[in-house]
Amino acid sequence: MIVRNFEYTDLSGLKREEECYFNLSEAEILELQTTHEGGFVEELQRVIKMQDQAAIARLLKKFILDSYGERSADGRFFFKEDEFGHPLCRKFKASPAYDQLYVELMTNDEKAYEFSNGIIPASMASSKEYKEEYDRRLETFAPEQ
Repeated sequence: MIVRNFEYTDLSGLKREEECYFNLSEAEILELQTTHEGGFVEELQRVIKMQDQAAIARLLKKFILDSYGERSADGRFFFKEDEFGHPLCRKFKASPAYDQLYVELMTNDEKAYEFSNGIIPASMASSKEYKEEYDRRLETFAPEQ
């Protein structure tokens, strides 16, 4: 899980600070993998290699919005919908915090790489298979030095 703090001026001209949470569960990652041809990671790799900016932007937006949610007060739950079943990401997408994050990730490969790896569940990130896969893909996703 990633916790990010954003500072911005709201539509009324007031300075605001907002804490936002981003996380994908193992089930959500599996769904992403199975609903994209060849897998989400492979599709992302492909569009990065092709330098297809429109496709990269579309996938990055999906990654951000799919991972956004709110923690319960006791820290046991991570909600992505409100009590009426509306996606919380709709509200987030309309905020200056989303604008800041989206621009940052679209313009900074290293930050995009850190974000994508930070929202992976700890249980997956610590597994031997994930570490091997992470190392294998590191060359593809890591920003050029």
